[in-house]
Amino acid sequence: MKKNICFIHVILLLVLFSIVFFEMPAVSSTLSDSQKSFEHGNDLYLQGRFQESIQEYQKLINLGYASDVLYYNLGLAFIKTTQLGFAVWAFEKALILNPFNAHAEENLANVRKEIPDSIEHQRLSFLQKYLWFFSHRSIFLFFIISESAFFFLLFIVIVFQKFHKRPLRQFSYTTLMIMLMIALFSGTCYFAQRHILSQEYHIVMNASSLKEGPVLTASNLFEIPIGTKIVHVEQENLHNKSSSFLFVKLPNGLLGWVETKNTHSLSEHL
Repeated sequence: MKKNICFIHVILLLVLFSIVFFEMPAVSSTLSDSQKSFEHGNDLYLQGRFQESIQEYQKLINLGYASDVLYYNLGLAFIKTTQLGFAVWAFEKALILNPFNAHAEENLANVRKEIPDSIEHQRLSFLQKYLWFFSHRSIFLFFIISESAFFFLLFIVIVFQKFHKRPLRQFSYTTLMIMLMIALFSGTCYFAQRHILSQEYHIVMNASSLKEGPVLTASNLFEIPIGTKIVHVEQENLHNKSSSFLFVKLPNGLLGWVETKNTHSLSEHL
């Protein structure tokens, strides 16, 4: 009986983990659909034809292909053409898709070191990387499934209370605790997803000034170097609104206005 219960536990865990990862993007399969273009871009890079390799990678991105490897290679090509703002943008895109890409993280830090007066950016902790990783998956379905399964198993436990078979009761308690932990984890990821998606991040592509107001004649508060990651702050009670300026928050905590044309959103293509 104990062997059967252990076997059921293993099967249950496999099913649950398959639910977690069933919507994760398959990088290799995505690139295999246009492998020739990707390899051609790599060949152009190795030949020193960096601008052409950038164009090849961008063709793939415009067709809807996305992976951390693709954006990482694009970032390397931007470095070779000294387009540091674009390189930062590409590495940030790679880390959105895969926060555990150590090469992208290292190159991003190195690029920022090359930028004069670069603002220090806080790195994600190991736990934050996990939350960021799962928050960019379609976690809502898993959240609903796990919550439903938890309440179903709670009902089963109540039913099993009427039985005096210890193995059945032990199995139901163990399974219930596993589902409770998974439900809590999926719930945390779901609310983290809502928080992350509510914030719009931009990269400063050209050296800009943080201004006191949304007009060119406004006083300069701070000189923003290229490659700075800023957060677009949405405020309903903001009286001064302009399509030419964004109200943003810098990594050092300063708030102000920056010209929209000097930034590029991390949620968009180039």
